[in-house]
Amino acid sequence: MSEDIKKVTPEELEVVNEVRSKYQEITVKLGQIQVQRMTISGQLEILNKNEEDLREEWVKTQQEESKAITDLQEKYGKVNINLDSGEINES
Repeated sequence: MSEDIKKVTPEELEVVNEVRSKYQEITVKLGQIQVQRMTISGQLEILNKNEEDLREEWVKTQQEESKAITDLQEKYGKVNINLDSGEINES
């Protein structure tokens, strides 16, 4: 004697498969978000490094400016210098 195999209805099976399909779609989208997050994180690291380099360059440039001013003051005293023409005005 063969036993009858119990089965869910085609409609019930369709509902279950739709839910499973939604889970797969969500899983793929979560993976895509993670990849985007990794990409953005890498870009942020590059931006942070560039910013740090520029801040260091800013400080170095301020030191160069300070030295240039000191050197000029030692040579010419406290004067006004026209930065376009180089003319010195003793005011």
